[in-house]
Amino acid sequence: PEVAVVAGVHGDEQASVDAVCEALTTFEPWELAHPARLVIANPAALAASVRFTPGGTDLNRCFGPDSTAKGEESKRVEILKEALSGVPLVLDLHQTHCPTPPLAVVPDSPAHLDESLALGVEWFVTGASALYGGAMLTDWVDRNGNLGLTFETGEADHPEAFDFAFHLVRDAVLGLRSRPARRARKLAVVGPIRAPFSGGKWTRQVGNGSVCSAGEVLWSGAEGEWSPQENGVLLLPHHGVAKGEVLAVMARDEGWYEA
Repeated sequence: PEVAVVAGVHGDEQASVDAVCEALTTFEPWELAHPARLVIANPAALAASVRFTPGGTDLNRCFGPDSTAKGEESKRVEILKEALSGVPLVLDLHQTHCPTPPLAVVPDSPAHLDESLALGVEWFVTGASALYGGAMLTDWVDRNGNLGLTFETGEADHPEAFDFAFHLVRDAVLGLRSRPARRARKLAVVGPIRAPFSGGKWTRQVGNGSVCSAGEVLWSGAEGEWSPQENGVLLLPHHGVAKGEVLAVMARDEGWYEA
């Protein structure tokens, strides 16, 4: 195959799986622009609607050089490596559990940015590989000399997440590149924000791409308040976290990227 689309790495992210299944019933083999492989990554976790199986490991943290995969996910790592070995372009589709625009999580390279842009994203997040120790599935694809693109297609259980996931599957397998605008916003990961105390809450609604200002009180509780020290953009904000756990990821807005 010249392209592969991976869905369901996390079992609580159903939209991309539905998009792949829809593609299988919508497109005939002779419509494809090139040989394609559609992959359901973690069927056991999907069946249980959990991020990963009990006793297992987050499958998207199991592809680093020093992987410590356990349980059912350890079996899936080897199956996925075999299925994706040598495939020039791999799309790994995810959803978040917070409000988000569709975005690509990719290295800061023209090849990754241009291909993601052509597939229709309006936001990039670069630098996540360092945050996760190079252990994402697409990190492994890149280390083996191919092109791996991770996409967050929307918020889980929202119709928009399915719509964009299906758009990606369709364009990838049919060879479509129809984006009208040729630029997208680029966010560079700065690092994780850890909760300064337990029992806090966000002071306003936040999601992927929420802009924050230095000194703005964003996290508040009985033990105090937290404010960022610099302007930035929040990614993957969490709720109900204990002291020391990751509250969100801070990113820097690097402006527009144009192909």
